[in-house]
Amino acid sequence: MRLEVRCCCNPGKLLGWLDVPDTTSPTFRFFLQPPPVPRGSLTNCFRIEEVVLEIAYFYQKGVGERKAFKDNGLSIETLRRIPGFIEAKPVKFRHHRSMLDEAMKTVFEVVSREELVNRLNATFSYGMPIRVEDIEVKPYGFDERIGWETYIVTDKGNAIGFTNGPLL
Repeated sequence: MRLEVRCCCNPGKLLGWLDVPDTTSPTFRFFLQPPPVPRGSLTNCFRIEEVVLEIAYFYQKGVGERKAFKDNGLSIETLRRIPGFIEAKPVKFRHHRSMLDEAMKTVFEVVSREELVNRLNATFSYGMPIRVEDIEVKPYGFDERIGWETYIVTDKGNAIGFTNGPLL
């Protein structure tokens, strides 16, 4: 199962995701990949490092209670050394409009589908609230006009906008 990794001080901040076996264990132990060896170094020895992340429950308005890893104060550099860690990176979203210049006025950044859905539901009325499970993000092609590798965002098959990268 894929669990989010969230900041322990600010659970609203998504740091990334980790794939772990489906289990009832409240903690997971990860062995870190060794840091890069400085060029010209005479040694390639390193000690094995490990971190333990605990699973916590957090509540998100409109989504309910979910499980996620707490980062326990680890730096993003340390999280990046956990094998399989997928870092949450900001992606630009623009609404679907008939004219590109009008669409570009609506650009904002998000790091996850959940954040996108929350922003859309809070700022724009589509008649019915958008649900995360109804959103699809698929490659659409390169847009030379704005330099985006474009992905189309649909809600139940209807285009609602575009991003400049994939959203998990």
